[in-house]
Amino acid sequence: MNSEIDFDVYISMNIENQDGTAWAIQTLNVYLEQHGLKTCIPYRDFEPGGFHVEQIYTNIIRSRFYIVVLTEDYQESQHQNIEWNHIWSSFKCEDRMNIVVINFDALDSANIYDRRLKAFCRLGYTFEFCNFDHRLLCNIRNSLNLSLRINQNTTSYSGNRSDQNINSEN
Repeated sequence: MNSEIDFDVYISMNIENQDGTAWAIQTLNVYLEQHGLKTCIPYRDFEPGGFHVEQIYTNIIRSRFYIVVLTEDYQESQHQNIEWNHIWSSFKCEDRMNIVVINFDALDSANIYDRRLKAFCRLGYTFEFCNFDHRLLCNIRNSLNLSLRINQNTTSYSGNRSDQNINSEN
């Protein structure tokens, strides 16, 4: 188990998606940091000129939780595929880890190629960006804080990792 934690939350997003990135940085990140969570945003927190894939791996294993901002083009980016694979791998190896998937573009699971991400949507383990109770940010934060206390949550996927067939690669 990794004992060096530098970040509470690693936020994975396709920075080429302007709407998703703007929301993740200006709203989600600000909200989480205002509530005492230290976030890792790759393009902000990675060393300039450093080996990007190595920094992805290092910062993912040094983060307690993961948030994936799932946009229509998330799976088209090589860096997001690398991030997602490392996030999943770390999640599988570390019991204290948790993944929160935010379905930013309200994607139907039929439009998601990765079987693990598809399962998150099919099983209802995502937060829908267009929720109508206006509590998205609070629900995300509560999901992360609840995981800190009991390491289990019903909205994000944590806990018994063998209970669903979402362990296989694409």
